Amino acid sequence: MKSLPLLAWLLLPASLFALAGSGTISGAVSDSSGAVMPSATVVASNEATGFKRQSVVTSGGDFSLVGLQPGEYTVNVEMQGFKRYSVAPRT
Repeated sequence: MKSLPLLAWLLLPASLFALAGSGTISGAVSDSSGAVMPSATVVASNEATGFKRQSVVTSGGDFSLVGLQPGEYTVNVEMQGFKRYSVAPRT
């Protein structure tokens, strides 16, 4: 197994606070050399409710998780052969 961690460059913070009904987390995924990671899986989990939303990284390296309920989310990025990369809400 490669020991290079996945790098997730999130365009929005992992912690979402919204006044309206839903939010979005989007960004790009690359390895430590900067190569995009198409087909990596990105999962956002709401810390309070357990609600999860999943996306697969596109061939361009982008992902988008839409329709997220307001709250704090942990975002995990996984791809076979790489260590899982996780971003948790700041406390």
